[in-house]
Amino acid sequence: IGGSRYNLIINPISKNTTNILRSRTKNAKITYSGSVTKINDNLLLMELDTTLKKDRLLEVMAHEMMHVKQIVSGMFSVVGKKHYWMGKEIKSSKMSYFNLPWEQHAWKNQCILANTILSVLSGI
Repeated sequence: IGGSRYNLIINPISKNTTNILRSRTKNAKITYSGSVTKINDNLLLMELDTTLKKDRLLEVMAHEMMHVKQIVSGMFSVVGKKHYWMGKEIKSSKMSYFNLPWEQHAWKNQCILANTILSVLSGI
């Protein structure tokens, strides 16, 4: 995308992983099923909970692939503790997870990607 070249490592995790997200509005613990982290300028790490059922795992993978697209295309970036969406700093600590623009974009588009993957796999 945009002439940049990234390598992607996919790391399986389990529900026993201690990493958690905190809901910014209720401070409730929410375990996550996947994440994408930019390691350096050409390496991304995707972690997926491989104990999920196949349909849910596909949804999570599609969601995380949307984050990969956002990072690689420059739509979303994190610099230090600052989060940027479409070049604008977003005060993410003051927003709930579901209101973050990169999450809304990923949620909106993950089904399209998941259905495309299913379509391709059903033709194999």
